[in-house]
Amino acid sequence: MKSLRLWPALLAFLIATQAYAGGSYGIKGGLNLATVGIKPKREGFDNGYRPGVAFGGFLMSQDTGGIGIRLELLYLQKGEEYKYDFEFMGHRFRGEGSERLDYIALPIFMVIPAGGKGGLKRFIELGPEFALNISARNGNGDNIKKDVSNMDIGLNLGFGVAWGRLHSDIRYSIGLLNMSKHSSQDSYAKNRCIQLLVGYAFKSAPPGSAGSYYH
Repeated sequence: MKSLRLWPALLAFLIATQAYAGGSYGIKGGLNLATVGIKPKREGFDNGYRPGVAFGGFLMSQDTGGIGIRLELLYLQKGEEYKYDFEFMGHRFRGEGSERLDYIALPIFMVIPAGGKGGLKRFIELGPEFALNISARNGNGDNIKKDVSNMDIGLNLGFGVAWGRLHSDIRYSIGLLNMSKHSSQDSYAKNRCIQLLVGYAFKSAPPGSAGSYYH
């Protein structure tokens, strides 16, 4: 069953890479603010965003239809920070904790030009993300990977600007799969992220192509 879940990511990768011959490529990285959406809400727990890093590379298509396809391969630090304050058997418990979940992610974006002025160009980005968990630890450094699903699939929506070979984008990522192995049918724990990234293209796409939107 786990191997079957990898097929959507592999298929999307093969389809997307067909568009990149002669396109542009580069590196990108930035800040990843991560939390976990939990249902039902844990009584006495207040979960917040955990700052982490995101970095990797990207490929941009040279399709001339105006809308481009961008493929990224990123290392993402996800997880959450939380505080708790509850009473159990006459005792009060207060404190805070965190979880760090590391992923190798494959986001695939449809990049839509949204106007601009002068050399500054705007764009909207939308697409799926396929991610593989490679590490999971709590705030004490204990390995909790056995409690976390190996595969995650999400949906990303963002907005960005480009200037020359540089581009920057901010996006919101919604996890669609239950990342906890202990959740029941009526409960879930799903990744949520806000990402602020900056990218630099090493290679320019031909003028007039979708890939040249960054250059």
